[in-house]
Amino acid sequence: MDQAFHAGEWNKAIGTQLMGKTVAVIGFGRIGRRVAELLRPFGVRLLAVDPVVRAEDWFELVSLDDALVRADIITLHSSGGQCILGSKELAKVKRGVFLLNGSRGQLVDEKALIAALADGRVTAAWCDVFIEEPYRGELINFPNVLLTPHVGSYTVECRRQME
Repeated sequence: MDQAFHAGEWNKAIGTQLMGKTVAVIGFGRIGRRVAELLRPFGVRLLAVDPVVRAEDWFELVSLDDALVRADIITLHSSGGQCILGSKELAKVKRGVFLLNGSRGQLVDEKALIAALADGRVTAAWCDVFIEEPYRGELINFPNVLLTPHVGSYTVECRRQME
């Protein structure tokens, strides 16, 4: 809609609310936990996927396989460089899932994501991180994919803290 609006068009597309949705947070460290805390007031069911986290009463600790079949929204906040969502995993997701990756480019197999977007298993995605940057890949051709140039931590305050 933003792109159409900038082109002088007034196109309204109906969306969906967060309330009642199941959100899987993969990687429940400092950032993943904070994202989950910010989502709580919206009335979502929170699933945490993390091998070192202990369960608490405000979220459900689940396996990756369980999260994939149950989540309406998957948000990645995991460290490491191994692929978490490849073709095998994306074949398990609930049809129509939203996928958000602001963590590491290597966590999602891009070819598998493109296939899942093309067949509708993944309705939309946001990617802020890529294996190769600057990014010039095929995801640029998908209007239902929001792409940002690795700016998730690109604030004055964050840069000062990092230094």
